[in-house]
Amino acid sequence: MSDIQARFQILSGKNSLEELIFYLKNKDNRISGIFVLTDLNTRKHCYPRLFKKLHQNQILHDVISIQPGEASKSLETCDYLWNWLIKKNADRSSLLINLGGGMISDVGGFVSAVFKRGMRFVNIPTSLMGQVDASLGGKTGINFKGFKNQLGSFTPPEFVVIDPVFLSSLPQREYCSAFPELMKYALISRPAWIELLDSEFPESISFSMGNMPDLEKLMERSVNCKMDFVKGDLIDQNRRKALNAGHTIGHAMESYFANSKEMQLLHGEAVGIGLIVELYVSYKMYGFPGKLLSAVANSIISRTGKFDIPMDIDLFMEQLVEDKKNFEGKILFSLLKEPGVVIFDQEVDTALLSEGLKFYNSFPDAQLC
Repeated sequence: MSDIQARFQILSGKNSLEELIFYLKNKDNRISGIFVLTDLNTRKHCYPRLFKKLHQNQILHDVISIQPGEASKSLETCDYLWNWLIKKNADRSSLLINLGGGMISDVGGFVSAVFKRGMRFVNIPTSLMGQVDASLGGKTGINFKGFKNQLGSFTPPEFVVIDPVFLSSLPQREYCSAFPELMKYALISRPAWIELLDSEFPESISFSMGNMPDLEKLMERSVNCKMDFVKGDLIDQNRRKALNAGHTIGHAMESYFANSKEMQLLHGEAVGIGLIVELYVSYKMYGFPGKLLSAVANSIISRTGKFDIPMDIDLFMEQLVEDKKNFEGKILFSLLKEPGVVIFDQEVDTALLSEGLKFYNSFPDAQLC
């Protein structure tokens, strides 16, 4: 068992909430208080299911909700939550259940990691992005001074509870925004499963559990892929860096558009742009197959849509220089030579990044053979 797997478990499937209830009722676990964090959307659409389970088993708890969206990943939100926990007499033996998407697991995990020098927490991701990526791996984080995930910790939860039934409330856009992360897994895995991913995740879907027979298999493979890269490298020193593919440009895009009144990007949409741009850089620097780059770009854009991004790389440099993966002031990327072959800690010339942005903006006219 890996170091991180020894510290928390992944409970998945239709009985996952029952397994969590069993843990909460076990007096040997010495849980002094149970608290639930949601955003306003998951409070309405997802909390009733959890409440029913807790109520049926006479498990007392308190619940608090915050605004949805990236703006809640802030110190102000954390201050609000810490004060609430103090008023509720929470202590280090208390448990915080984070019920929501990636923002909730990031904020709730960070709040828990810092409170009383560490209280226990459980992630129940309710978005596809959360279930296959954001809630896993033990990273917590909030934004600071306009920069993405500048404050955080490597703190694994007690459990991650993956119940696909929560996905039934997802808007189409939220559902499709997870596709770039799944494509990233396909690209960094060996053997890659890119063609299989295309068939499992159709371009247009009216979501219901009934018409997604392969969803649980897709999720299981993605979770296993992430945990395979995390094990033995909890704090991003070696092979886990492969998971950063697409995220250097992606986080810069996300932070840049966070201040835009015209358009806000979801995390997965920003990663989709980042993955296409960084694969173009990989094509130019390391010979990543051009035909495959075009196929990946087409697959991502057909699901997330196309966004008009500024062509001037200087607009993103302020975001890029503050990327948490940088070292000694150098902007570092995880690039691909081919599927399954990732090259870490690579510097990229700004002129080449500009080319990558142009390639994205010009697609599909800029397809490569």
